[in-house]
Amino acid sequence: MRSSQALAVALAILASTVVAAQPADRVELTVRLDAVVSGDEAPSGDVTIEFSDASTREPVASWVVAASAEEQSFEVAVPTLESRSGWLLRARSEGWWSPAALIPWDEREASLTLVPEGLVRFAVDGTDTAVDFLETGKIWIDGRVDRRRVRLDRGLYGGPCEVDREPDRREVLITCPFARDEEVELRVRLGPFLPLLLSEVTVEADTDLGLVEPVRGARVTGSLPSPDGSSHQFRLRQRDGFQALGWVAWTDSGGALTFEGLSPAAYELRLAGSDGDSWPVRIESLSDQIDLGPLVSFAGNLLSVSFVTPSVLEIDLRPTVSSVTLGPDGEVERRERRFEFHDRGSDDSFLWRGLAPGDYEVAIWDDRGNRWGYDVLRFFGQDHHYVELDAVPLVGRVERGGEPLEDVMVWFGGMWGRERISFRSREEGFFGGLLPREGFWPVEVTPAPDCDPCEGGWDTDGWGDFDDREVNDAGFFEIEADSDGVARIDIDLAAGAISGRVVRRGVESGLLESVAGARVWVWAAGEVAGEQQDPLQPGSWRGRTDASGAFEVTGLPEWNYSIHAEAYVDERELQSAPLKVQLWDDERIEDVELRLADQRLVTVVVRSGGVPVAGAQTFVLHSPGSGGVLANSYSDGAAEATHYLSMDAEYVDVVVRAEGFGMNGWRFDVRDGAPVEVDLTVDRGSLRLPQWRDGVYFRDARLYTPGGASIRIGTLAALNDRGQIQKDGDEAIVNDLAPGTYTYCPKDDACTRIDILPWAESRVRE
Repeated sequence: MRSSQALAVALAILASTVVAAQPADRVELTVRLDAVVSGDEAPSGDVTIEFSDASTREPVASWVVAASAEEQSFEVAVPTLESRSGWLLRARSEGWWSPAALIPWDEREASLTLVPEGLVRFAVDGTDTAVDFLETGKIWIDGRVDRRRVRLDRGLYGGPCEVDREPDRREVLITCPFARDEEVELRVRLGPFLPLLLSEVTVEADTDLGLVEPVRGARVTGSLPSPDGSSHQFRLRQRDGFQALGWVAWTDSGGALTFEGLSPAAYELRLAGSDGDSWPVRIESLSDQIDLGPLVSFAGNLLSVSFVTPSVLEIDLRPTVSSVTLGPDGEVERRERRFEFHDRGSDDSFLWRGLAPGDYEVAIWDDRGNRWGYDVLRFFGQDHHYVELDAVPLVGRVERGGEPLEDVMVWFGGMWGRERISFRSREEGFFGGLLPREGFWPVEVTPAPDCDPCEGGWDTDGWGDFDDREVNDAGFFEIEADSDGVARIDIDLAAGAISGRVVRRGVESGLLESVAGARVWVWAAGEVAGEQQDPLQPGSWRGRTDASGAFEVTGLPEWNYSIHAEAYVDERELQSAPLKVQLWDDERIEDVELRLADQRLVTVVVRSGGVPVAGAQTFVLHSPGSGGVLANSYSDGAAEATHYLSMDAEYVDVVVRAEGFGMNGWRFDVRDGAPVEVDLTVDRGSLRLPQWRDGVYFRDARLYTPGGASIRIGTLAALNDRGQIQKDGDEAIVNDLAPGTYTYCPKDDACTRIDILPWAESRVRE
């Protein structure tokens, strides 16, 4: 079990005292310190907190506090010298140590975590390699804590190393603190020499890595001066592999920055504290000396957004801005990062600072989660954008079969549409308010929640007992203002209804049992007797079973329908077979029974060279060749991943990927119920693809693996928690593919066979 205790609230400052009035060049920083303890192990005695200037690493303050493991929190306010680059701080106690934390210059709070101290030792041959610059405090160790022992959250832990160099000894001995008893990936920084990089190291009280022979690495320089002479922090991260372990450098008084000891790879340089500043860096060899020259920051960019609204509009509106990628037609193809506004202008406009030039989407929201509109703009660096809202007054009435519906929610734009405005019906079914525009609106009707009015976000959090899974589609309505400027609408839902019960066969009793909370879906047929459904008519409805398994879906016009149920039972989702029904005008069909289908268990066992692999991601695709994922899971400590399939599944595609082992897929016969066993290889390669091919987006393409399985590239991108797909200009790279012959099949285009070679990159060309 993981337990976390903090140190003492009561503290005695032993080193100095806090005076009532602080000098102008001093600021007060608040530090919270927690200790990660296990069993009887806990820190005791004095704790020393050391502050250094973030850019120079020069000490600026040191405080000693008395600690007690019995208390639940430790928080102290410390006055220290002001710094335009921020402060680094760390804490030490006997047998305990904290990773360093950074307080930016414009912030005043930080948290530290004390962990049991382990030591990592190694030696460097300083004579032959001319490593004559090594000093205490100039060498740092850091690492990424990973799995196994769960004392620490996954993250970076490390600190400054001590250097023991004696004139009569050839080797330089280095000792670095790190969290004890944790399996980690380690990196040691040796200035202009390549870092020591090790994985799956368990740090003990004294871990000796032996003699390390450093190799001089590549160098990257650049400059970004500040008008006031303050220092900027830059972060350099490798684009693939060891993503969490980046390099940090500060600009000097002249604005110059330097990164040393780099290996050949593709990197990304980012300016800390900036949302848009990044520069690609590619190192080809250890001898590269790359000078990026003067860098231009986006920090001075400013976007302001104002609303142009009619005077009748009295709603608290707020915008959000998201970076977007546009397609050839100018429509939004992909939404990426969302940016909240920083502050308000003197003219009540909303301001964003530091955005990179590019395409953005402005969305308008109110304080009840309604979305009033959106607009796409091209930002050049210093822009003022106006969003115009028409806000049409609307008066409406909602009925079902001519009977008024009181206290229901009427959603213009649909519950989850790109625009969404909701109204609550009152006495005799009347409702009213403002719509952002005239034109066609899809409308849905749901029961109303207890809250009135309801204030909350887009996902209706805070709406009490509101259940968004009971929805009637009312169809499309054209909203136009009359001569008096007011739009009027009458919504009369049909009186037809389907009711019944959702059941499943009990595992132990074998009898049919009612299923509470099951979702019931009703879909209108696209064509009946050669007649196409009116596109303005409603097309879908959904309901939910009560405690006795009963359901009723109302508001159905005369038409043909498909109805099915689904429910989450015994930690898996069960579905019923679709039932076709024909409904006449105002007819009520009762006693419909939807039976959830039984499922069979399919176990996937993942190995590599006969060795079990835990944490592998497994996909089961059915029907085989469809490329669509039915379910995904992860292999456990016994290398087993479980999936549930319908009883009629005979063949399935299984795709497996695991960190360090690549990805492959196979087709299996699952009728005999035997475990599906797969074996991954550590050899792997990558495939470079065009993002567009004859106008078809590459996500719609399928990739057939050497084992015969098919998976959509869009599926891999949607489940891309391991960074398997990366963008590179107008191309995409699919990483970690097992060697073999693949088939790449764009939608509506000819397939291409590609050989993936170990540790190489293959390419599909236009």
